[in-house]
Amino acid sequence: MICSRLRGLVTVMAVALTFISVGSPVLAFQNEPDGFRRIKWGTDIKDLPDMKPAGKPAPGVRDYLRAGDKMTVGDASVEKITYHFYKGRFCSVSIDYEGWDNFDSLKTTLSELYGQPRRPNQLMEEYNWLGASVSVSIEYSTSSKKGSIVYLYIPILKEWTSDQKDSAKDGAADL
Repeated sequence: MICSRLRGLVTVMAVALTFISVGSPVLAFQNEPDGFRRIKWGTDIKDLPDMKPAGKPAPGVRDYLRAGDKMTVGDASVEKITYHFYKGRFCSVSIDYEGWDNFDSLKTTLSELYGQPRRPNQLMEEYNWLGASVSVSIEYSTSSKKGSIVYLYIPILKEWTSDQKDSAKDGAADL
């Protein structure tokens, strides 16, 4: 599950960075969030005592679950909410859910809050909102009947991407 979540997170990051790097004119959506559930982007993990470690999916990235987190969003039930921190700073959150009804409710809630989403591939149930500082996406697999919402804070995402490139260059020097 962590590997597939990380692959999904990296895919969303790549799409977000592609739009940012080509200077997409659609770099705003209504009500762009400055955090998630009263945790501001960039908040240090040390300032969040209710977070419990939940994994280390990539170098510098640590996952946490929040004690007592509400496992509903409007009428939808969610299975898991994972908070991602890079170098100890809050940079992303992923929300896992199951079932078409939950997907439909979550997509409606996000659309009402953030406006009309982009749908890059009409053959897939994937929708996203790309803002100046935050990317939000929702996806659903009709085969597994599972889906996720991912919020990414772009400034820290850019730092992570730069660090990954530097690490790859260092690794190439060893060949």
